[in-house]
Amino acid sequence: VASFALAPAANAADVSITGTGSSFAGAILNACVDAAPGVKVTYSGTSSGTGRSSFANKTVTFGAMDWLYTTADTVRPSFNYTYVPVIAGPVVVAYNVPGVNLKLDATTLSKVLQGKITSWDDAAIAKINKGAKLPSQKIVIVYRSTNSGTTQNLAAYMRDIRPNDGWKDSGAFLTASGNTTATTSGANNAAVIKAVKSTAYSIGYADLADTLTAGVQAAAIKNGAGAYVAPSVPATAKFIAAQKMSTTGQVRFDYEAPIKGAYNLSLVSYAAAPTAAGTDAAAALKTWLTAYLTTCAPAKAAGIGYVPLSGPFKSTALKLVAKIG
Repeated sequence: VASFALAPAANAADVSITGTGSSFAGAILNACVDAAPGVKVTYSGTSSGTGRSSFANKTVTFGAMDWLYTTADTVRPSFNYTYVPVIAGPVVVAYNVPGVNLKLDATTLSKVLQGKITSWDDAAIAKINKGAKLPSQKIVIVYRSTNSGTTQNLAAYMRDIRPNDGWKDSGAFLTASGNTTATTSGANNAAVIKAVKSTAYSIGYADLADTLTAGVQAAAIKNGAGAYVAPSVPATAKFIAAQKMSTTGQVRFDYEAPIKGAYNLSLVSYAAAPTAAGTDAAAALKTWLTAYLTTCAPAKAAGIGYVPLSGPFKSTALKLVAKIG
């Protein structure tokens, strides 16, 4: 596997670079592998946990993640690096209940995912979805089996809005939710969506790109303004635009922000990149990320379910790219 610990060469554009990690951002990163002519990029959407560990172990040029390194990571980089925010998007609550246009608030969604509400015709779901023909069927939860940034962002959303429900800061769903009964899972977001599509009366969570590709239903989630909003690029863009990004690229979300028309259950994905000078791979990564942020993502992201970075967020990201290599 390519590493960024390579000897310098004359032309960084001739260097192949590799990345792994976030399956949430997988569709847009792979759509942009050819963003910089002459730079060959190979990206594997595995999980944020894999992205963090693989980058720390120097087995890839960059690691993609939806949750940054914490003390819980047993493997962390021993070298200098920077975070680069690369894309934003909604965390979709996907479901398979024909004939139902599902609406959920955080209270009810929390109880469903924690296994406290177990039937689709539960009174709490029925109260929100008046007039809907809810089946008397057991809810099948489909969750991420790997150390997932999508899971960790979902848990952060729940901890913010439902602080007394016992959600933990973890990328492992069973730990984060405390659910001891869920049995159906997928290794990445695409696998979760595939399982939801093939499993009647199921519910899961993933990115919009995989949800749209599979043609799976997505629930409208109650936002901070009290409206039920379906996940979409415009609705997520409204939420993201109202958040703040630090000079190091980190975004801390106000999930309860009362923004009209916004979809508040959203996240930002990052690339972790080396800042050591004099390596071909780092130079090529710098070239590619610049092209990705300025050309490819703005052109392709919205069409496949993502919100490209713009304004101050994009400016900050480019300043961080400048630190690479």
